[in-house]
Amino acid sequence: MKKIVTTVAIVVASITTQAQNNDVNTQPKIVPPISRDSIIMDYVSMQGGQMILVQNKRVSKLRKDMVMKNGTIVKINGMVKTPDGQSFKLHEGDRVYTNGKIEGPEKSPV
Repeated sequence: MKKIVTTVAIVVASITTQAQNNDVNTQPKIVPPISRDSIIMDYVSMQGGQMILVQNKRVSKLRKDMVMKNGTIVKINGMVKTPDGQSFKLHEGDRVYTNGKIEGPEKSPV
């Protein structure tokens, strides 16, 4: 009887462990905030040489150009055009929030 109970306990423990590992791998990444704005707003950012979109703390690849609320246009290649006509390319870690605010290192005009 002890062998059966022990075997069942081991099987249940291994199934539970496997289920927990699967849950961790399927959860989306959560990006920690770097400013007060990032806590309350969605944004696009240059990460690892690619443009990402963060909405409701979920990360996905930016798949099409995006127009922000103030008219700023962010392209999938990292180019940004502001409503006043300035153009520049985002650098690693730069962010453009959905309200059009730009945060990050110095912007290089193009």
